Amino acid sequence: MTTPLFDVSHVDARSGARAGRMSTAHGTCETPCFLPIASHGTLRALGFEQAAACGTSIIMANAWYMFASTSVEALHRSGGAHGQMGWPGILFTDSGGYQVFSLQDDCLITNDGVAFGKNGEVLTPEYVVEMQKHLGSDIMMVLDDCAAYPCAKTRAEDAVRRTTLWATRSLAAYDRIECAYGHSQYIYGIVQGGVYEDLRQQSCREVAALDFSGFGIGGLSIGMPRTAVREMTLLCSELLPSDKPRHLLGVGLPRQILEGVEDGADTFDCVLPIRKAQRGVAYTRSGVLYYKKPQCERQRDEPLDSHCTCSTCGAWSQESLRLLFKSDKSKAGMLVAIHNLHFYHEVLRGARDAIRGNRFSSYKSDFISAWEAGELERAQ
Repeated sequence: MTTPLFDVSHVDARSGARAGRMSTAHGTCETPCFLPIASHGTLRALGFEQAAACGTSIIMANAWYMFASTSVEALHRSGGAHGQMGWPGILFTDSGGYQVFSLQDDCLITNDGVAFGKNGEVLTPEYVVEMQKHLGSDIMMVLDDCAAYPCAKTRAEDAVRRTTLWATRSLAAYDRIECAYGHSQYIYGIVQGGVYEDLRQQSCREVAALDFSGFGIGGLSIGMPRTAVREMTLLCSELLPSDKPRHLLGVGLPRQILEGVEDGADTFDCVLPIRKAQRGVAYTRSGVLYYKKPQCERQRDEPLDSHCTCSTCGAWSQESLRLLFKSDKSKAGMLVAIHNLHFYHEVLRGARDAIRGNRFSSYKSDFISAWEAGELERAQ
């Protein structure tokens, strides 16, 4: 295998939350951290320079979507996905496994792979790895079988068995296929098992026994109750190797991310901060703010978040953003996406500082208290 991707620099003495560093050919990032999603190789509403200015050092893209939009020849001419995207930082690619879940009514899942009805395309574990080798992403994920929630235990058992089978085949393909661009690439296995403790334990044992660089904790952001998400995240974190990174797939809101940090996860991805900005929603230390709606008189001339240092909060009031949303939703969405992304990164920067100071539990508690108090005040 390549040089280790990850090292843990500090574990909070009270909560067990951990701070670390991920190092790749395209830079380093401190963990815990948040990955904005550029599914097709672009961010909604923002350019990559704007995202970097907000604090972004690592991006999540969808390997299946990106590969379908280009060709091997074009990728190689441009130096891979980094060149095509114009993104110089760390690139993490998901396999398309979530799309298998979201498009489940139009696909057939077998032990060989996934066949899609509309275009006849077949995703196999080997093909997914091959795509990501051509893309040249720094970190890739294996194809997995993500069972819907809720599902019968027999379906979850089948998903765990198939996920392990595909993980084994993916690693063989990873070892066999060279990176086209000469830099190290890392590969994550994924843990499934739904809400069934014994199946999560089984999946962790089987996937952890394989030589992966890190692990994704999957299937927990698909409508599952928060208590179950936390229980399963903590269980997986306790069973997966402590010297390798854990990515909690698809989670979520800032308070949920902080809960994930406390439960042992290192990295997180979600569409919410950018997508919701385009729909009139800002995230603040006082909870969710629907900036597209009129605010009370004392708030109208205030920024989205009085503690925020982003460029949007420095130049735009809540009322001016509301009016802009009415006349130019695209620009308003871009401005609030800058704020939301900056806010997410600042929340996790604070989490890293708190972990190093052995005060993460109080940091999380104070954040959630302020979030809930702000939402309660707005509801009154």
